[in-house]
Amino acid sequence: MIVYKYLFYKFYSFSKSIGNVGVANEANAWMNSTIFIWFNLLSFKYIIEVQIKRELFNGSFDFLLAVVVGIFVYLISVRHDSFLQYEKLFLTQKRSKRIIGTMLVIIYCMISVTIFFYLYRLHRAFL
Repeated sequence: MIVYKYLFYKFYSFSKSIGNVGVANEANAWMNSTIFIWFNLLSFKYIIEVQIKRELFNGSFDFLLAVVVGIFVYLISVRHDSFLQYEKLFLTQKRSKRIIGTMLVIIYCMISVTIFFYLYRLHRAFL
């Protein structure tokens, strides 16, 4: 859970640092966290479907999964202003740790997107 909290905090702090006007920073962090968790779950689903060479669920399941993940992320991070607790928890880190953490989050995001689209193409080719 600490990894998720850190990911949410990094998305929140990035949104805060670029100064989004008219959009709540926590909403941006919520959307980004939801998308990346959803990508990871769909990637896992695609791995299973390619291995068994048949589709487990139809396309509406993917949408339903996104809604469920979005609600879950909202409930654990945004609803009771938990993101403010995440900020207090991670703001006390040394600058070097924050830089390393930021690089790890960027690498995680790039790998997640790459794997998702690779598996999506593989999934479409096999099914």
